[in-house]
Amino acid sequence: MKLFRDLEILIGLNSKIGGVCYMIYYKSRFYLVYWGAEIGIIDVQDGPEPRVESRLIHLDDNRDLFSQGNVQYYLVEVNDALLLLVRFGRNRPDVEDGVDTCKCEVYELDAVEGKFKEINNLGDSTIFFGSFIDSPKVIGAEPNHIYFTDDWFEENYFFWNVAVEKTQGLTILKMEVLNLLS
Repeated sequence: MKLFRDLEILIGLNSKIGGVCYMIYYKSRFYLVYWGAEIGIIDVQDGPEPRVESRLIHLDDNRDLFSQGNVQYYLVEVNDALLLLVRFGRNRPDVEDGVDTCKCEVYELDAVEGKFKEINNLGDSTIFFGSFIDSPKVIGAEPNHIYFTDDWFEENYFFWNVAVEKTQGLTILKMEVLNLLS
């Protein structure tokens, strides 16, 4: 289909530096975060002749955030806002090429202005990477938490262990890996 070919071209070639590291469908548009400190917005308009319109926002107010090693970027919708979640890792001394998550930062994106501001409190919301929930409605989910599996190091001889970290008023519950062989 021509429409999907157009989307593939926009996703793959619209960035000056690096490729797409995360994509989400939000408010009838695709939002992409690129490794090169850019947000892509793709609007697919339906009809007899579907059209694709796109624009690229350069996040110039904090480019340093995108020039660090061992960092992952995610887009998530929380309470009708689009958030950029940044996950920082540190090298594990006991595992070659192993990385542990050491902190997360959350920013609210203003797609019109091309800016973002740091958020230190999610209120009653809880982020599961790729989604969010209203914490009081789910038994066992704590408000102002981020839940994720630590996928930096993917080997099948690891067990999962729950760890809790508090950073800048935001509690992060992570599933980190324990090496049974050490």
